[in-house]
Amino acid sequence: MASKPQTTRTLGATTFTKAIKPGPVFNNYGVDVSKKWAQERIQNEVTALQFIAANTTIPVPRFLDTGIGENGPYLTVQRVDGIELTNVAKECRHQTVNCTACQAIANQNTTTFIKTIVLPQLAALKSNQSGLNGLVIPPPWVTEEDRRATWPSKMSATAEFEFWHGDLGGHNIMCDRDTLQVICLFDWENAGYYPPEFKLWSVDWPGFDALFTDKNRLAKLIRLLEPY
Repeated sequence: MASKPQTTRTLGATTFTKAIKPGPVFNNYGVDVSKKWAQERIQNEVTALQFIAANTTIPVPRFLDTGIGENGPYLTVQRVDGIELTNVAKECRHQTVNCTACQAIANQNTTTFIKTIVLPQLAALKSNQSGLNGLVIPPPWVTEEDRRATWPSKMSATAEFEFWHGDLGGHNIMCDRDTLQVICLFDWENAGYYPPEFKLWSVDWPGFDALFTDKNRLAKLIRLLEPY
C-alpha cells in the first residue's frame, strides 16, 4: 500500500495552509517517490511569494505565516476563492457535468494572461545566479527524472537566468468563477532563476504530462543545470 500523501493542504475560512512532511514516501512498488527538501521547499515558496508580490503585478496569495507543525514544515497564505483551471469544466456556474465551453474560455483567457502578463514580467527579472538565494529546487519533471540529493547553484558572468514559477500548470492557476479570468498563481515552491529554456507551462493536463515524457528535452534541461 502506498504511503499517505506527503503534501497536506488545509482550507480555512480565510486561509490556506500547505505542509510538506519530510520523506520517504513509497509507491506500490516500494520505490521512494517523495519530494526532497521539504523545509527548503516551504522556505523557497515563502521567499518567492514575497518577491513576486513586491516586484510584479502577477497575482499571488498573500503570505501570512510559516513554521513547523504536525504535518511538517508549512506556510499559510490568505485564501483565494475561485476555481482551479483544471476544474472549470465540472465546477463552473452552469453546474453541468462537463462544461467544455467554459473550460475552453478559461483556457484561452489563461493562455493570454500568461503570454501577455506573466512571461514578460518574469523575463524582466534576471540574475547571474541560478535558483533563489543559492537554493535550486528544479521543476518536478526534472526531479522525477533525476533524483540526485542536491542541485548546485550556477554563477554566470552575465544575468542570463530568468525568474520562473517552475510548476505552472492548470492545477496551480485559480480563475474567477464568473469571468473565468486568472485571479491567482500559486504553489511557487519550485520557483527561481533558470535558463530561459525552463519556461515551460501548459493549461491542460495532456500538455502538462508531456513535460514529464519528452526524454530528449529533459536531458537537455538537466545539462543546463550542471555547472559550467
